[in-house]
Amino acid sequence: MPRLHRNGFTGENATVAVVGLGFDTSSPEFSDDVVRTKSFGSDGFDSGRHGTAVAEVVADTAPNASLILVDVDTMTQLARAADWVDAETNADVAVASLGLPVGPFDGESTLGRQIRQSDRHGTPWVVAAGNAGYRKHLNTTWRNTDGDRWLEFADGGDAVRIRSATGSVRVHVNWRDWPASDDNYDAYLQAWNGSAWVYVDQSENVQRGSQPPVEVLGARSARQYRLRIWKRSAAGNTSFDVFLNDGAQFVDHYDRAQSVKRPAVVEPVLAVGAVREGTTRLEPYSSRGPTVDGALKPEVVAPDQVDVAVYDSRPFAGTSAAAPHVAGVAALLVEASADPLSSAELRRTLRTTARDLRGTETNNRTGYGLVDAESAVDALSAVSLDACARVDAGGRYGYATDVRTVSGSCIVVTGDDARFDGNGHTLATGAEAGASAVRAANATNVTVVDARLRGRVGLNVTNGGVTLRNVSVEADEWALAVDARSTLYARDVTLANGTVGLAGTDVRLAGVGAPNATLDRRQVGPYLRLDDAPGERRENATVALRIHYGARVENESALGVWRYRDGSWTRVGGTVDSGENVVTVSLEPGGVVTLYGGSSGSGSGSRTATRRRPEPRRVGVA
Repeated sequence: MPRLHRNGFTGENATVAVVGLGFDTSSPEFSDDVVRTKSFGSDGFDSGRHGTAVAEVVADTAPNASLILVDVDTMTQLARAADWVDAETNADVAVASLGLPVGPFDGESTLGRQIRQSDRHGTPWVVAAGNAGYRKHLNTTWRNTDGDRWLEFADGGDAVRIRSATGSVRVHVNWRDWPASDDNYDAYLQAWNGSAWVYVDQSENVQRGSQPPVEVLGARSARQYRLRIWKRSAAGNTSFDVFLNDGAQFVDHYDRAQSVKRPAVVEPVLAVGAVREGTTRLEPYSSRGPTVDGALKPEVVAPDQVDVAVYDSRPFAGTSAAAPHVAGVAALLVEASADPLSSAELRRTLRTTARDLRGTETNNRTGYGLVDAESAVDALSAVSLDACARVDAGGRYGYATDVRTVSGSCIVVTGDDARFDGNGHTLATGAEAGASAVRAANATNVTVVDARLRGRVGLNVTNGGVTLRNVSVEADEWALAVDARSTLYARDVTLANGTVGLAGTDVRLAGVGAPNATLDRRQVGPYLRLDDAPGERRENATVALRIHYGARVENESALGVWRYRDGSWTRVGGTVDSGENVVTVSLEPGGVVTLYGGSSGSGSGSRTATRRRPEPRRVGVA
């Protein structure tokens, strides 16, 4: 960030709407930058420290950006604020470090619709993902085996324990029947008085088809509590999402997944998780995705535990601190762009330039990775190309349209340190045999992002090093061809047709985690995602895989290629060449495939085991 500031990128001529819980508008950290204020709160502006801290982080990141401060107290006021930002301001980006523990968590609400409208009109929203990732969120499905109408939790008991460091607890019980439910559940809170559990609160809202599916409880009387849920009148087949307040934790059971709060769940909000400042360590409390309807969340992560004047010596922690950092970076992009950025272009730039933290991005923990302000600004200075080209020098190159060559390869790279941003467009070849959408020869540190490669050969690398990110490949001959002197790192690459031939000295494929169920067999190859590519599809397309399995496999007769699709594993065959240590197979796109050997323990077969998520590993695929 200091380099960008020294080079003149400070957010000049960019406007950020900061929506928060009160502000000290006289703060010397940003008072000179405030161009407008609006309060939807019942008591007008106050000197809220949280909102002030959020505005400070925006000002630290983009010190010359103009600020619009919008004060809210309630969920209804937040929806009104989103509508006001859209209709009454010219904000280039809006940020909200707020999290609502009440659904719906699929983004389909009045608030979600207003944010989407604001985004369509040119104001993208950056929102904190929430701090419910550690012992503050519980997801469970209705179960009652003994017929007493009390929900049974994971251990079979009809209560789940809660611990409160302060003695205060607030519980939001949601079930997935939004926006109005006729499933009528009640919730009860018990406290431990030293000798027995006693009821201290109950929520018995009636749901008759026009009421929201939520119950809210609270107490301030103890350090230990229990939550119980009772079915008054319901089908008994729903899922529950329960959230706790800060200071309270579930003792026995909790769920990190699907812990992102509203409005971060809204598509296309840029939801932000938190990593500790100066490290790449994801904060344990940072909320995780996916959303209840399977969408990726968060999209990016940014630093927290940062210093702000309003908190004196105490660092500003949580995703509330991370989100305004991203909003500030967005303001720098608005300034750096020669042409006005659409909401989608701004989001895409932040995502595609994010820095890998775990080597497994994209995922529902860190999204696309750590926001990288310098890379994002540099990406906007890319040389614009509108035709296929030969590139013999490093730099950034971008496409604003689909391109195709009549003969030969489309992009030929012979210089190191070149990055190509496809921006969702197609790089295609003609029908000439061997023509490559991208060919890198004697070129290292070549990166291709957000592109569709089409033609005889998708990617051809000889004596070079290439990184692919968010790329789909559909080829008549070779989808990926990497020789033994080359390296390849592929993240979120979709292979829809062609042969995969990877003989590189260091080949890693990421973005494909283990499916929900894995086989009780020893995995000896990478996970490969073979999905239909976006755009036009050809009939009878196949992907030919040649998977190298190394020299340590003892029982080669047990080797086979397996596909995970529609919730289960199926062996799809494979021809073993024990001399070359290669298994080959041709199959149509769809699902995730890998190479399995014999049983990993006693016995054999396809018993479903527990979920696991392997780290990307060095693989040799010939």
